Amino acid sequence: MFDIIFDKLLSIEQLSIKSKYKETWGSLSLEGCGCQNTSYFKELSESFNAIRLGNVLSFFIDNTQCKSVDEFISELTNNDNWRIHINKSAINPTDKNYHINFFYSIESLKEWVKDTNPLTSDYFANIGKYKVFVNGLTQSFGGSNFVFCSKETDFDLSDTKYDQEALYNTIHVISNKEIVICPQNHYLTFGNINDISRLFYRNSIIVLIVALSNEYHEQSDKLILKGYRRLQLELGIKQFNDGIYKDYQNNLYHALQWVYETGERADLRLKLLLERITLDINLNESYPQGLRSIIYSALTQAKERYSFITYERKDKYDKELKDLLNDTKKLCDSYSAKIRGVLSNLLRDVLAAFIMIGITQLSKVNELHSLENNTLIKYVFLAFGWYFIVSAIFQLLIDITDVIHSYNELTYWKKLTKEYMMQSEYDNHIKDTVLKRLKCSIPIYLTLILIYIGIGVCCMNLHKFLHLIIK
Repeated sequence: MFDIIFDKLLSIEQLSIKSKYKETWGSLSLEGCGCQNTSYFKELSESFNAIRLGNVLSFFIDNTQCKSVDEFISELTNNDNWRIHINKSAINPTDKNYHINFFYSIESLKEWVKDTNPLTSDYFANIGKYKVFVNGLTQSFGGSNFVFCSKETDFDLSDTKYDQEALYNTIHVISNKEIVICPQNHYLTFGNINDISRLFYRNSIIVLIVALSNEYHEQSDKLILKGYRRLQLELGIKQFNDGIYKDYQNNLYHALQWVYETGERADLRLKLLLERITLDINLNESYPQGLRSIIYSALTQAKERYSFITYERKDKYDKELKDLLNDTKKLCDSYSAKIRGVLSNLLRDVLAAFIMIGITQLSKVNELHSLENNTLIKYVFLAFGWYFIVSAIFQLLIDITDVIHSYNELTYWKKLTKEYMMQSEYDNHIKDTVLKRLKCSIPIYLTLILIYIGIGVCCMNLHKFLHLIIK
């Protein structure tokens, strides 16, 4: 795509012995003095226009920008200082699902990537998908998120997935600026290690190392590992230049995929891995270099330990689940028992009231109309009314207190079982049993309590009803 442009830039660079260039990720500036063949400038502009990137090219004479290449050519003299500026940040083809960039100089590419930090949000791999064309690059390298090549090369579409959300929920980052820990953005799946690609392999390894830690302190460039020992180690992004190998990156990525496998306990797996690392790491070496020799064995032992813990945990999980279901069943049954208790008390109290009134009072009254003037029976019914209301209130308060205490016991049980059961799973068990039974029981229970209170109110006003009946 940029072969012709590279040829034109080379021709322009050779026009003046004073010519020089400065290139970064976002721009390229080519400077010189005088010119013998201005047609190269015109051809360069036409080359950019041919790939619909004419807007990225600017021409200057003695720091004065020209409106067009034709104006630049017409006003340029042999004694003028000229400059060509290419805004590479403006290269954004609309017909691609990825960004495009280029490097005219391999040395400039090496100098640029040497000072990059792959954890910052402005690092190119954290911004989007890129295909970068490099002049004179002999071998392509890259992965699913970026490719560096001299000729058209496709992205690698092999599966490199893991649970990114679990990663962000597990690692704790302390920083004053935005830090992006997404190893998939940096992982290289093809290309041998050479003077250029090794710097990108370095960046990939750095991000993987951070992803397999508990805490990252950006300002001090420190990592916290919590295994059998709690270690505070220096990451050393700028100092990490040795021990960069493809198998090192691949072993780290395999460890990452195992730790953050979808549907698994990432915190437990990371703890098991770091237990081995903190025991075996050589503290006389830098952490990135010391980790290379132990990461494979640490991962192997962590997997074996996890298999044993998973088997043991399954037995404990089954036991805890059985106990939990028994407790929820007892609690659900208690809701039904409370309803039956209120109903039984209601019927008992009503029956007792009828018997007592019938035997002790009504049998002594000779005529029905004399009930209206019977002061004693008025107070008897008033006492019964207050009895029903007070009884309902006491039963309601005691049962509410009992339910609250029972639910608090379940919450305490939840804390005890979190090592064997996911909190969401525990919540689903409670929701499908206890809460469902509680929602059904509350309306029935409150209805009975209201009936209790209603009977009490009727008893308190029974002498008024007798007056209306007699009349």
